[in-house]
Amino acid sequence: LGAFLRPLLAAPEFMGFWEAAWQAMNFNKLQGEERDEACFQLVIVIFEIVTEQPPCAPMASSALADLCRSHRLRLRIIERAVNDVIVSIDGELESYPAVEQVIVGFLAYLYPSFPGSDGFGWTRPGWSFDDWTELVGKLLGGVEESYAVDVLRTVLTVLEAKAGNEDASRSLQLLRNFLATCLEVEATPVTQAVAPSAAQELPPQDSRPRYRMPPAPPLEILDSPTGEDIEVGSDSPRETDRKS
Repeated sequence: LGAFLRPLLAAPEFMGFWEAAWQAMNFNKLQGEERDEACFQLVIVIFEIVTEQPPCAPMASSALADLCRSHRLRLRIIERAVNDVIVSIDGELESYPAVEQVIVGFLAYLYPSFPGSDGFGWTRPGWSFDDWTELVGKLLGGVEESYAVDVLRTVLTVLEAKAGNEDASRSLQLLRNFLATCLEVEATPVTQAVAPSAAQELPPQDSRPRYRMPPAPPLEILDSPTGEDIEVGSDSPRETDRKS
């Protein structure tokens, strides 16, 4: 799986890119728990590759978001995998900036859609700011509170860069207000302030072993693999002006 994903995470992205990858991996033929475990391994391997090759982080967050928004990856599977990754690094995202970048990008992509979001934002019916903040609580529950606030600041910066008009800027005001509340009430953990019910909704711990991420290496500049092992169609390239 890692050998298949590495060139994809370093290749230029096209419309339908990750849908084609999903079909090539034959995940659509799996059912039930077998599919859930395969998807969990997929997310874990993506984070392992990003740890080894940090320049892949923007593509990794795009991959997770695309597969989630197209209902290929279930949100709870991504939550479980991210929780395992954060536990494996003892919650120290600052020591794994590429892992943090993937989480930031994923949260930005899944923020409730707003005008001019340019690929960022989720237009899923019923998906609200409250749903998004509950997701934040589940993903960042193992991170030190003040650093979790810093992560959300970075998410806001990424989204503001896409907010090209006043309507879009107003759509981000809920996030600004929340961050202001976190800074004023320093004793309130961000995960509690964002999603007080999130901890109650987490699935019970099971006996499966948790994963340990490899140590983060110095920043490595990748060559440009062609990704010829998979046909991604002939659609026009999609703009990928993402904030690092």
